[in-house]
Amino acid sequence: MVVSVRFWGGGDEGVNWEASMTERLMTAKEAAAHLRISLFTLRKIEKEGLMVPYRTPGGHRRYSEQMLKEYLEASRKQTQNRA
Repeated sequence: MVVSVRFWGGGDEGVNWEASMTERLMTAKEAAAHLRISLFTLRKIEKEGLMVPYRTPGGHRRYSEQMLKEYLEASRKQTQNRA
């Protein structure tokens, strides 16, 4: 089953996305632990535009496992291209 969830972007307009009912969103602390990095490094990755988290109506960052996997894949490709 797919459900439409509304998260708020930086302005007044909402950002819609679809997620599986079984997909769980992680907090920043959980995402950092999943990636084995610090919260500071996670924030730096976001500021560089390499990952854009979902935002709750209260402004808290949320990450899907798919989002983290995509980031890891992209960072591995970057590393391979440098070698």
